[in-house]
Amino acid sequence: MKRINDIIKGFLIGIANIIPGVSGGTIAVVTGIYDQLIYNISQFFSHPIKAIKSLIFIATGIVLGVASGYFLIGKLLLPLLPMEMCFLFSGLIIGGIKPIFDETKKEKPTVISSLLFLFAFLSLIALAIVKIRVHSSNNAFNFDFVTVLLVFMLGAIAAIAMIVPGVSGSIILLAMGYYQSIIDLISNAMKEFFTFNFHGQFILLLAFALGVILALVFVSKIINYLIKKYHHVMYSMIFGLVSSSAIATIILGIYECNWQTPLINFLHIFGSIVLFIIGLFLGVLMSKMDKKEIDFMALAGDYSADALKDLQTLLRHPSVLDEFRKDSDAPFGINNKECLEAFLSMGARDGFTTKNVDNYAGHISLGDSEEIIGILGHLDVVPAVGKWSNDPFTPTISDGKLYARGALDDKGGVIAAYYAMRIIKDLNIPLNKQIRLIAGCDEETGSRCLQHYFKYEPLPTMAFSPDAEFPVIYGEKGILSFDINGTIENEEVISIKAGIRYNIVIDEAVLTVKKTNSEYLKAFVSKYGCSAEVKDNSYYFYGKAAHAMQPDEGLNAAYLMFNFMNEYYPCQIAEYISRYFDTTGEKQNIAIDDLDMHKLTINLGIVDYQGKRLRLGYNLRVPVDEHVECIRAGFNNALKEFDKLSLGEFSYSPRHFVSSDSPLVVNLMEAYRSISGDTVSKPFTIGGGTYARILDNAVAFGPNFL
Repeated sequence: MKRINDIIKGFLIGIANIIPGVSGGTIAVVTGIYDQLIYNISQFFSHPIKAIKSLIFIATGIVLGVASGYFLIGKLLLPLLPMEMCFLFSGLIIGGIKPIFDETKKEKPTVISSLLFLFAFLSLIALAIVKIRVHSSNNAFNFDFVTVLLVFMLGAIAAIAMIVPGVSGSIILLAMGYYQSIIDLISNAMKEFFTFNFHGQFILLLAFALGVILALVFVSKIINYLIKKYHHVMYSMIFGLVSSSAIATIILGIYECNWQTPLINFLHIFGSIVLFIIGLFLGVLMSKMDKKEIDFMALAGDYSADALKDLQTLLRHPSVLDEFRKDSDAPFGINNKECLEAFLSMGARDGFTTKNVDNYAGHISLGDSEEIIGILGHLDVVPAVGKWSNDPFTPTISDGKLYARGALDDKGGVIAAYYAMRIIKDLNIPLNKQIRLIAGCDEETGSRCLQHYFKYEPLPTMAFSPDAEFPVIYGEKGILSFDINGTIENEEVISIKAGIRYNIVIDEAVLTVKKTNSEYLKAFVSKYGCSAEVKDNSYYFYGKAAHAMQPDEGLNAAYLMFNFMNEYYPCQIAEYISRYFDTTGEKQNIAIDDLDMHKLTINLGIVDYQGKRLRLGYNLRVPVDEHVECIRAGFNNALKEFDKLSLGEFSYSPRHFVSSDSPLVVNLMEAYRSISGDTVSKPFTIGGGTYARILDNAVAFGPNFL
């Protein structure tokens, strides 16, 4: 279907170039293939095979359109029905003008874009008036070197006019006095070709065609650059040219009409109106054709088997940080390095540009624009705590679901983004910005990977991270981590081991004592209804793991353990936790609830007591940066009662916030709603931290649904 559509669109472009006053570039714009056409023509010499594959069906349509236009329009309909033909094409232009207008609305108008629009709008109407006032002559072509050069130049001029939307190549030739001469040249050259009786006219036609081709390639490079660099300004000018072209075409049609008797004049007017309406309908239909044609959801299904295979490849890498070694070839461990290499090899396999920055992070990019849209994902994962039915690094499919550590956070999101890029690449969709999928190896433990990466690579203009939920997350709370250090004065307690990361709710706590008492534990379990058991000389307490940004969704096993200790193995730390620990800070008078960022949350993620030294690792999600000092004061005040405990140094990552009405958020919301059909959900903020917080103009976008 796409090939047929390309031929039809090329056919209309070809016909348009035959009619004086009608622009082939305009028809390319209103049919939605102008950017694609310009981009692929500009790439003809650097990527000829790719350009030919992209242009072959459009070019076929153009050739058929020019040939048909020559016989049907140039020789038959245009001389008989000039006004009707012009009204038809004017309707086609107006019917397809909305997508161009939509491009101009994406940014606020500037003085330059407004002036260019006005200049472009007036210039085409002025050109139509010039055409009316200038009568073309029939300059016959003789075969000599000067004429060959002249015809070559005329071809270049016609091509330049052809690819500028709104500017008619045929009207330029007409104003110069060579339109009919070129029409006759085509006729004479075809006679020579079919009769094998050559007198130089066919060679002149080849010179004209060579001028057209070379001008198309080189001028399209300039236009392609300008559209990439000054997209809004260029489309403002294009909108002016196309709007003016519709009016100029009608003016020329009225002027060229063969006005005769009242009845014939009425038929001219009636036929023009009917054809204008038909053109209007066809223009609207053609402008929507590309949108209906590309069903991205269906395409995603076509790629799903490959995507699943690549995702399983990444999931088999146990990319958990073991130890950070700054100057090592594997700064975050060999598994993280190998996972990054596997990811980049996928991009190289599929023809993308890839780069590895010291095994900290790497990227896969599409497009060559200096302006970058970033997609920020990570390949490292948190440790596979909890009870797994299968090996967490052996991907397992059960009941239509894929189970593995990192399937969602964030290898699944990375692969989803990668295959979106693959679809765009395989469709040869022209881009005015570079898309760069950046994958790091240390998101879960401080994002040192991207901090290093951006020392050597440019910052994207805007970015999103597929590492959260839809629709759009425009704010992330500040992340505060610190330790409470101390000792335990109860001689019965030998050791405590609970938790391994600040940002995970502890799901298992082990209290080792000199001698256990099963009756103690039985009474405690009966009182609190929790899960616990005795093994040898240790008590095991079981909770439920959760992310530190939502500690209430879990059950902290350390909190259960300290409550147990407070009753049966009393000490300062057990009393402190029992009296002051909660997930909102209310017990220490540090609770806060912000309008945009919502409540403060507190997670106790690590408890380690070995050899008389105690460490409690806290992780807080802070809605307002200025509240950090209040938090410090609140903890210090509580700890004044406990001389065996002291507050350690704070590590703080400030909150991240992008206005909910920023263009980035608005455009992503539009994309989400257009695909999901969900018009109810609104952008929101979270307590979690994603790579988005590294850039000023970045948000989290998917891949999960609330």
